[in-house]
Amino acid sequence: MLTAFALILLSMADQAGLQDKGLKALDRADYAQAEQIFSQLVTDDPKDYSASFNLALAEVGLKKDDKAIESFKRTLDLNPALYQAQINLGMVYLRDGRPGEAVPLLQSAVRAKPEDVKSRFYLGEAYRAQQRWDEADSEFQEVLKRDPKYAKAELGIGEALLHQAKLDEAGPHFQQAVTLDGSL
Repeated sequence: MLTAFALILLSMADQAGLQDKGLKALDRADYAQAEQIFSQLVTDDPKDYSASFNLALAEVGLKKDDKAIESFKRTLDLNPALYQAQINLGMVYLRDGRPGEAVPLLQSAVRAKPEDVKSRFYLGEAYRAQQRWDEADSEFQEVLKRDPKYAKAELGIGEALLHQAKLDEAGPHFQQAVTLDGSL
């Protein structure tokens, strides 16, 4: 007969195996399988913020943004300082045309990791979407300080300057964006 302690150990091993299987499904972009696995893990342990976060990633992959938003929010309720959840939720809000909801999350992500180019770029994009041109310009400038070859940041600066009627300053940024990425 198994003791209670042995049953707990077996359950923990099963959960670790499921977690590993779910992560592998995410890695190979099998979002449906990952969603199924992480949904089960969240049901089994609603306080497991990593399962909730990974469920949200699977839902993003499946373009189930409403569900992903709820899963990212649950993750942040469990672990408010989780940078990855902040930036990913901010990106989903941007994708869904909700920059006002993205800004505070992305600002928090930038405060957590000020050197991170990705969070600064998306914060600039959120400001751009709100037509907050000075702030967009500032964030895109910060991106270029960290990555001088970030073509979309050059484009963002050009657009911000254009909307501020700084045509002479905008031109070189548009040119540099196209030089760095001809598809722009």
